Amino acid sequence: MRSLIKGVRLPVVLALFSIIVIAIPALAEEKDRPRAELSVAVLSQYIWRGQELTRNSIVVQPSITVAYKGFYVNLWSNLDTEPYSRSDANYSTTWTETDFKLAYSKNLGLVKVEAGYGYYGMSAPNPDAPDLPDTQDIFLELGLNTLLSPTFSISKDVSHDHQWYLLLEISHAFQFTRTVSLNPTT
Repeated sequence: MRSLIKGVRLPVVLALFSIIVIAIPALAEEKDRPRAELSVAVLSQYIWRGQELTRNSIVVQPSITVAYKGFYVNLWSNLDTEPYSRSDANYSTTWTETDFKLAYSKNLGLVKVEAGYGYYGMSAPNPDAPDLPDTQDIFLELGLNTLLSPTFSISKDVSHDHQWYLLLEISHAFQFTRTVSLNPTT
């Protein structure tokens, strides 16, 4: 455990230092008003970084974010409503993942930049499911504030595999009221 913390310390410190340096000019620009957002996604399957973690299941993914002056903290979780395998009769609805994210986000006109740290707490729902260890990463995300909001994300695992993860995403929010929107994502 000590070597894991030692190996993660430098990248995490560098990422947090970078976020703070980028954020200093923003601290004077934004209003002194924190905001919070609560969302729930209901999906037919959960795939995490290309790995199928549920099958023939409805998954519920609640998320809460608190933001202030460009910085934000997010807590997200995944609830699996069906077993990955029916071999375990005692298995029922289970929380299979809980994530914590600390980041800084800045809109620069047409471009949105975001950088931060993520901790992914994984738990295998039963012996037949994939056994995934908890993991940590640092990430950078660049997006365009245009139709379909194209976004490119790059993440670096800093705890186990030390792999890179790249994601290109498009999405569009349909605003129904000031507080309710629908955001289909691909």
